[in-house]
Amino acid sequence: MFNNDQYAFRDNCPYELVKKNKDQISGKLRIRIVHGSREKGVKRYTAKFRELLKELKIPHEFEIVEGVAHDVKKVYQLVGVKGFKFQARSFTGGGDS
Repeated sequence: MFNNDQYAFRDNCPYELVKKNKDQISGKLRIRIVHGSREKGVKRYTAKFRELLKELKIPHEFEIVEGVAHDVKKVYQLVGVKGFKFQARSFTGGGDS
């Protein structure tokens, strides 16, 4: 995604963007994180990112899709419309759950 450029990754990865834009995000953006249980390397990063979101008090939701590797199509097939419902609550003023 970032052409193996560590600086491009650092400047554009969600973890750094959230830290950099905390004031613009807080109270305006809700985040949903979904990944497969067999995605290598993602679990540690996701745990770190979730801790940051909690620390910054940014509403978020997290789901692990069991048995799925890095396969976006399969993830969407298995989680259905949960992500859309999560975002729809943002537009209707609904809660975090």
